[in-house]
Amino acid sequence: MDKVKAQNVFVALFCLLILSPPVSAFAANEKNILLHSTYFGNLENAKKKKFSEIRMIELHVWKPYATYQTKINKMYTPSFKFPLDGVLEVRIKYNEIWKNKKEGDPEIEDNITTIYWLNDQVQAISYENRFISNPLTGKKFIPPAYKITGLYDRISVFKTLKKYR
Repeated sequence: MDKVKAQNVFVALFCLLILSPPVSAFAANEKNILLHSTYFGNLENAKKKKFSEIRMIELHVWKPYATYQTKINKMYTPSFKFPLDGVLEVRIKYNEIWKNKKEGDPEIEDNITTIYWLNDQVQAISYENRFISNPLTGKKFIPPAYKITGLYDRISVFKTLKKYR
């Protein structure tokens, strides 16, 4: 009886290894999906940088922006919550970055999208918008500063991609 169980386990593992796609194929597909995502923007011209060592970073949505958005949302739509699809903070490991700067009208389109990868798997996506001043205090930045206004961890990236397909 034990010999039959051992053979069944061996056959099941062998079939699993033969029939499952390689991890690198899925990772390449993951990169391709994000490369051409309509929600996260076209990243074909993004600057890509790989690191030989694994790095760690802690990212946060800029607190004055989050506070401002929450106040505005409560005034106009009480049920509306900030952030829409993302998270307010994340701590991740990464060994590759894609960075895309979209320049345009400073009030509307001037932003930076950064994707953090670990072994070809997305870990987080951040959006930085250019600010001329603090939205809460009105204090001007000299020069204008980029601050994180949108942040997606791995789970929220895939939830958002599924939602906006």
